[in-house]
Amino acid sequence: MQLLHASFQVVSCSLLPAMSPSLQAGCALPRAVEQFHYQLWPDHGVPRNPAQLLCLVEMVNKRVLEAPAGPVLVHCSAGIGRTGTFIALDFLLKMGKAEGKVDVFQCVQRLREQRVSMVQTKEGEELAGRTCLDESSLQALQKFSELFQLLPCREAEKPSNQPKNRKPGILPGTTGRAGQPLALQPST
Repeated sequence: MQLLHASFQVVSCSLLPAMSPSLQAGCALPRAVEQFHYQLWPDHGVPRNPAQLLCLVEMVNKRVLEAPAGPVLVHCSAGIGRTGTFIALDFLLKMGKAEGKVDVFQCVQRLREQRVSMVQTKEGEELAGRTCLDESSLQALQKFSELFQLLPCREAEKPSNQPKNRKPGILPGTTGRAGQPLALQPST
């Protein structure tokens, strides 16, 4: 089965083990494999649209949660540049959700301790950090808009105030309203 997205494709297949005397009886079952192939990422470069990469990371993580069948394997042509950036982005997104902050330098350093030259270029590091910031900004904006919609707008909806509202879909909340202006007393 093959699913096409604007920037990547998903291919599902089953692999059968080769018959070998060293195969254990419990390992002879076919293994389901799902390949996510990101097509718009140039070698030694970065994708033009980080949102598409973010979509891929989220889709991979969603599939892992839906059907945890084994490890996630990430690989590009050399296995360090784009691979490292993808892993860094995934790690930083999870770090941001868990801790409320991200440390790109620490993340890249930890990856490079495990494999030399992971996240091969400065642009790859910037992409991972910038995409995490974009993701957290979007989440903050969504939370703000949800809160904003929950505020009652009783005063703004009164007939006497309706002509004052520039846009009917954007009304001030009643709870945040300032009190009536104080009568100014002449100074003595």
